[in-house]
Amino acid sequence: MGSHDKVIKDGYSAVVRILAAHSIRQTIALIVLVVLVEGCSSSATIVRRSGPPIVGRIDYSDEHQLFVSGDDDGRYSIERADVVSIDHPGHFGTVLGSISSGVGVGFLLLAPLASDCSSRDPTHGPDCWNVRALSIVMGVTYLVVGVPILFNSLADHARSTAAATIPQPPLQPFPARLSPP
Repeated sequence: MGSHDKVIKDGYSAVVRILAAHSIRQTIALIVLVVLVEGCSSSATIVRRSGPPIVGRIDYSDEHQLFVSGDDDGRYSIERADVVSIDHPGHFGTVLGSISSGVGVGFLLLAPLASDCSSRDPTHGPDCWNVRALSIVMGVTYLVVGVPILFNSLADHARSTAAATIPQPPLQPFPARLSPP
């Protein structure tokens, strides 16, 4: 092997090592991100006309009131007429989970596009199986982080909006006709 080929092979090995170290740092950053997002509040912010906003979990509601367990451990019943707006939880996590999942899918779609390594000749370029493996590991890591954040955030949002929705009266059955028209 000539010195030029050795320099190229060493350069590619350095790139693979950098990618591996970068992958480890990104994985740690993603784990920290999951902890932070999952630790984020799943509380709604209810802006009122007659007082300061209340932050808490909307437990249920009826046609006149919202019943809320506040983040301050208080229990509140808020008249619907007093509610200006409700900021339901889950927006940030939905965006973050969607982006992370999309990046993961992107890495997985790029993995098969790495150059063909049918030749095992060490002077033939980088070990593309390492590039493919890193792409797959990164894709799976982003998906493992993103999908739970996405679904948890969507579930928090759906639960909160359902609890705040005015219950609909039950459907009345059609009256039976006793005689033909």
